[in-house]
Amino acid sequence: MKSVPYYSITPDAKPSTTKQIDITFQSNGTHQLWYMSNPTFRADYNDPVLLEANLDNLEFRPKANVINFGSNDSVRMVVYNHVLASAHP
Repeated sequence: MKSVPYYSITPDAKPSTTKQIDITFQSNGTHQLWYMSNPTFRADYNDPVLLEANLDNLEFRPKANVINFGSNDSVRMVVYNHVLASAHP
């Protein structure tokens, strides 16, 4: 079954910013973790990132792995999965 978007949006052919995200899977010495362009994401389920952003609290700890694109009109994110044996998480 093919999904159909509720509201179709044509991507900007020339976005303001293009960001490459490299996905890797590596050990931190104790655990195997997914990394996005070197840092890994550490969720704090008692302090969700989207809730903080919605409350205009835009200072995030590095482990939140938040990328601030400022006031760009459009952003193209190119995701490269360097883990050949697995799909992107």
